[in-house]
Amino acid sequence: MLDERIGSAELRELATEQAVRELRIDPASLPRLAEQIVAPPPVSEPLKVVLEFAMGPEGFPVLTVRATGELVLQCQRCLGPLRRNLALDCELTVVSAEEELVRIADPFDSVVTGPDGLELSAAIEDELLAVLPMVPRHDRDCSAGEHELAKPVEPTERPNRPFEGLAAIMSKRSADHAD
Repeated sequence: MLDERIGSAELRELATEQAVRELRIDPASLPRLAEQIVAPPPVSEPLKVVLEFAMGPEGFPVLTVRATGELVLQCQRCLGPLRRNLALDCELTVVSAEEELVRIADPFDSVVTGPDGLELSAAIEDELLAVLPMVPRHDRDCSAGEHELAKPVEPTERPNRPFEGLAAIMSKRSADHAD
């Protein structure tokens, strides 16, 4: 399922059925994520990914992606291996064109399908990369060679989105100026 593109009709069908798919993904199979992990040894274990499809309140399919596992990154202080627990939990509204983004409440949590459908692996990889630290490093001074297991990355209740209400403010302002 991960290697294929999901067309709009199939995506709507999966959402209507409220389908759930469980996958095991080798992090090395996602090229941009593979650049972030340390090559063997040590090897990162496959990630457990659960995909839940549903119809959103605006009538668009919603894809919930939950991923757990452990990645071995490279500490940017000591350049040694850094084990990082991964916990991803995100909800993406799937639209077929950018013009449809104005019809959804939260356009920042969305993905636009291409003419060939949704490339599932790219969407999952984007979200995984978003939860990785920009500069991975051990929690303590690692110059002495201490390579401790980093604290797990726990999903926050809701990500900080400073521009979340900007579209509503701008549309209200343009409506006020039109009068």
